[in-house]
Amino acid sequence: MNPLLIQIPDVLETPRLLLQAPRAGEAEEINQAVTESLNELRPWMPWANVEPTMESTRVYCQSAIARHASREEIAYRIRQRETELFLGTISLPRPDWSVARCEIGYWLRRSQARHGYMTEAVRALAAMALATIGIARLEIRCDEQNAASRCVAERAGFELEGIFRQFSRDTQGRLANMCVYSRCRMLETRN
Repeated sequence: MNPLLIQIPDVLETPRLLLQAPRAGEAEEINQAVTESLNELRPWMPWANVEPTMESTRVYCQSAIARHASREEIAYRIRQRETELFLGTISLPRPDWSVARCEIGYWLRRSQARHGYMTEAVRALAAMALATIGIARLEIRCDEQNAASRCVAERAGFELEGIFRQFSRDTQGRLANMCVYSRCRMLETRN
């Protein structure tokens, strides 16, 4: 499968959300949301250990547009549907197109947590990935101690396949256990 030929929707809609592909002009609102949420993101996201500058955020935004266009990552900005307030990001980073396998990565701004937005966004992205672009396997990987991310995976219908002990280092450099959740598209029956 040539990923450049895959038709990926620019917008996904849910009852409360718009998931929009990266576009120019988002740096300021993304920078504000990340800065607001650094304390909550730092235990789980290595990139959150450094406060972003406007320049680094602009570089990130331009890179996200390029990675999305080249299908190195399928990325969306999560916005409230009524107000278009920026809530966070969700993506399929580093897809393995030869197997049709992707991981889902996400973060939500602190002030908008605990409203079910991320579960709604994960469900929408998973449905599109499995049905529209033909992904066979989706994974959510998170630190065993990240209770919020684990709840999102479970509420979005992902099944815990296992906990990989001492799989990685956390943001403090300590060995950490990694939970692996998955959803798989139904495979066609082989003759």
